[in-house]
Amino acid sequence: SDNSYSYYDRMVVFNNVLNSISMQNLYDNILDYVKITLFDQNNRIYANWSLNYNDYTYLLKQDWVQQSMEAKGYIAWNMTSEGYGARDNSGDKNQNHISLARSITNSDHSYNSLGTILISFDQQQICNILDTYKYSELDSIFASTQEGEVLFHNNNLLSGEELNKLAI
Repeated sequence: SDNSYSYYDRMVVFNNVLNSISMQNLYDNILDYVKITLFDQNNRIYANWSLNYNDYTYLLKQDWVQQSMEAKGYIAWNMTSEGYGARDNSGDKNQNHISLARSITNSDHSYNSLGTILISFDQQQICNILDTYKYSELDSIFASTQEGEVLFHNNNLLSGEELNKLAI
Protein backbone atom coordinates (compact mmCIF):
# COMPACT_ATOMS: atom_id res chain seq x y z
CA SER A 1 0.00 0.00 0.00
CA ASP A 2 3.04 2.28 0.21
CA ASN A 3 2.95 4.37 -2.96
CA SER A 4 6.53 5.56 -2.44
CA TYR A 5 7.81 2.19 -3.74
CA SER A 6 8.62 1.98 -7.42
CA TYR A 7 7.30 -0.84 -9.58
CA TYR A 8 10.79 -2.38 -9.45
CA ASP A 9 10.87 -2.25 -5.63
CA ARG A 10 7.44 -3.85 -5.46
CA MET A 11 8.58 -6.61 -7.82
CA VAL A 12 11.60 -7.28 -5.59
CA VAL A 13 9.32 -7.63 -2.55
CA PHE A 14 6.98 -9.93 -4.52
CA ASN A 15 9.92 -12.13 -5.61
CA ASN A 16 11.29 -12.27 -2.05
CA VAL A 17 7.93 -13.52 -0.79
CA LEU A 18 7.85 -16.20 -3.50
CA ASN A 19 11.42 -17.29 -2.69
CA SER A 20 10.46 -17.63 0.97
CA ILE A 21 7.45 -19.79 0.04
CA SER A 22 9.57 -21.88 -2.30
CA MET A 23 12.10 -22.63 0.44
CA GLN A 24 9.34 -23.82 2.78
CA ASN A 25 7.29 -26.02 0.46
CA LEU A 26 7.00 -29.78 0.78
CA TYR A 27 7.44 -30.69 -2.89
CA ASP A 28 10.44 -29.87 -5.02
CA ASN A 29 9.82 -27.07 -7.47
CA ILE A 30 6.07 -26.88 -6.72
CA LEU A 31 6.05 -23.20 -7.65
CA ASP A 32 7.08 -24.23 -11.17
CA TYR A 33 3.52 -25.56 -11.53
CA VAL A 34 1.70 -22.80 -9.68
CA LYS A 35 1.00 -19.46 -11.32
CA ILE A 36 0.84 -16.64 -8.82
CA THR A 37 -0.46 -13.37 -10.19
CA LEU A 38 -1.00 -10.19 -8.23
CA PHE A 39 -2.80 -7.11 -9.55
CA ASP A 40 -2.26 -4.05 -7.39
CA GLN A 41 -4.87 -1.32 -6.91
CA ASN A 42 -3.65 0.34 -10.13
CA ASN A 43 -3.90 -2.96 -12.08
CA ARG A 44 -0.12 -3.28 -12.34
CA ILE A 45 0.72 -6.96 -12.54
CA TYR A 46 3.29 -9.00 -10.61
CA ALA A 47 3.77 -12.67 -11.45
CA ASN A 48 6.03 -15.65 -11.00
CA TRP A 49 5.58 -16.54 -14.69
CA SER A 50 6.51 -14.75 -17.88
CA LEU A 51 4.02 -12.07 -18.85
CA ASN A 52 5.65 -11.41 -22.26
CA TYR A 53 4.26 -7.86 -22.23
CA ASN A 54 0.72 -9.17 -22.73
CA ASP A 55 -2.33 -7.60 -21.13
CA TYR A 56 -3.72 -10.00 -18.53
CA THR A 57 -6.29 -7.61 -17.05
CA TYR A 58 -8.96 -9.80 -18.70
CA LEU A 59 -8.43 -12.14 -15.74
CA LEU A 60 -9.91 -9.48 -13.45
CA LYS A 61 -13.12 -9.49 -15.49
CA GLN A 62 -13.82 -13.21 -15.06
CA ASP A 63 -16.90 -13.98 -12.95
CA TRP A 64 -15.08 -15.93 -10.24
CA VAL A 65 -12.47 -13.14 -9.83
CA GLN A 66 -15.24 -10.52 -9.68
CA GLN A 67 -16.91 -12.58 -6.93
CA SER A 68 -13.72 -12.52 -4.88
CA MET A 69 -13.36 -8.76 -5.34
CA GLU A 70 -16.93 -8.22 -4.15
CA ALA A 71 -16.38 -10.60 -1.19
CA LYS A 72 -13.95 -8.14 0.45
CA GLY A 73 -11.13 -10.48 1.36
CA TYR A 74 -12.77 -13.88 1.06
CA ILE A 75 -11.50 -16.50 -1.37
CA ALA A 76 -13.37 -17.49 -4.52
CA TRP A 77 -12.43 -20.78 -6.23
CA ASN A 78 -12.62 -21.78 -9.86
CA MET A 79 -12.06 -25.48 -10.27
CA THR A 80 -11.59 -25.69 -14.02
CA SER A 81 -10.16 -22.40 -15.19
CA GLU A 82 -8.52 -22.43 -18.59
CA GLY A 83 -4.82 -21.94 -18.84
CA TYR A 84 -3.40 -18.46 -19.10
CA GLY A 85 -2.57 -19.08 -22.76
CA ALA A 86 -6.21 -18.94 -23.78
CA ARG A 87 -5.74 -15.31 -24.78
CA ASP A 88 -2.10 -14.99 -25.75
CA ASN A 89 -1.00 -18.09 -27.69
CA SER A 90 1.58 -18.99 -25.05
CA GLY A 91 1.07 -22.70 -25.55
CA ASP A 92 -0.84 -23.06 -22.26
CA LYS A 93 -4.30 -23.41 -23.84
CA ASN A 94 -5.04 -27.04 -22.98
CA GLN A 95 -3.76 -26.80 -19.45
CA ASN A 96 -6.48 -26.61 -16.81
CA HIS A 97 -5.96 -25.03 -13.43
CA ILE A 98 -7.60 -25.07 -10.05
CA SER A 99 -7.54 -21.40 -9.19
CA LEU A 100 -8.35 -19.14 -6.31
CA ALA A 101 -8.79 -15.41 -6.22
CA ARG A 102 -8.68 -13.17 -3.20
CA SER A 103 -8.93 -9.44 -2.74
CA ILE A 104 -6.19 -8.08 -0.50
CA THR A 105 -7.58 -5.37 1.75
CA ASN A 106 -6.18 -2.84 4.22
CA SER A 107 -5.53 -4.23 7.66
CA ASP A 108 -7.62 -1.42 9.19
CA HIS A 109 -10.84 -3.32 8.28
CA SER A 110 -11.93 -0.54 5.93
CA TYR A 111 -12.06 -3.13 3.10
CA ASN A 112 -10.17 -0.76 0.80
CA SER A 113 -8.72 -3.03 -1.85
CA LEU A 114 -4.95 -3.03 -2.24
CA GLY A 115 -5.10 -5.58 -5.04
CA THR A 116 -6.21 -9.02 -6.09
CA ILE A 117 -4.15 -12.20 -6.02
CA LEU A 118 -4.77 -15.22 -8.24
CA ILE A 119 -3.14 -18.56 -7.47
CA SER A 120 -3.57 -21.26 -10.09
CA PHE A 121 -2.50 -24.87 -9.61
CA ASP A 122 -1.89 -27.04 -12.68
CA GLN A 123 -4.37 -29.94 -12.42
CA GLN A 124 -2.00 -32.39 -14.13
CA GLN A 125 0.75 -31.65 -11.63
CA ILE A 126 -1.67 -32.28 -8.75
CA CYS A 127 -2.45 -35.66 -10.32
CA ASN A 128 1.28 -36.34 -10.71
CA ILE A 129 1.93 -35.60 -7.03
CA LEU A 130 -1.02 -37.75 -5.94
CA ASP A 131 0.09 -40.51 -8.32
CA THR A 132 3.05 -41.18 -6.04
CA TYR A 133 0.61 -42.35 -3.33
CA LYS A 134 -1.08 -45.02 -5.46
CA TYR A 135 -0.71 -48.61 -4.31
CA SER A 136 -0.90 -49.99 -7.86
CA GLU A 137 -1.30 -48.83 -11.45
CA LEU A 138 -4.97 -49.84 -11.23
CA ASP A 139 -5.67 -47.14 -8.64
CA SER A 140 -7.41 -43.97 -9.79
CA ILE A 141 -7.14 -40.40 -8.64
CA PHE A 142 -9.96 -37.93 -9.06
CA ALA A 143 -11.23 -34.75 -7.47
CA SER A 144 -14.92 -34.08 -7.11
CA THR A 145 -17.29 -31.45 -5.80
CA GLN A 146 -19.40 -32.03 -2.70
CA GLU A 147 -22.23 -32.93 -5.08
CA GLY A 148 -20.12 -35.72 -6.60
CA GLU A 149 -19.29 -34.10 -9.94
CA VAL A 150 -15.82 -35.20 -11.03
CA LEU A 151 -13.62 -32.22 -11.82
CA PHE A 152 -10.56 -34.08 -13.07
CA HIS A 153 -9.15 -37.60 -13.03
CA ASN A 154 -6.30 -39.80 -14.26
CA ASN A 155 -8.42 -42.82 -15.20
CA ASN A 156 -8.87 -43.43 -18.90
CA LEU A 157 -10.66 -46.75 -18.36
CA LEU A 158 -13.83 -45.33 -16.81
CA SER A 159 -16.14 -42.79 -18.38
CA GLY A 160 -16.91 -39.48 -16.68
CA GLU A 161 -20.38 -40.79 -15.85
CA GLU A 162 -18.95 -43.90 -14.16
CA LEU A 163 -16.52 -41.77 -12.16
CA ASN A 164 -19.38 -39.47 -11.09
CA LYS A 165 -21.19 -42.52 -9.69
CA LEU A 166 -18.10 -43.47 -7.70
CA ALA A 167 -17.72 -39.96 -6.30
CA ILE A 168 -21.18 -39.82 -4.75
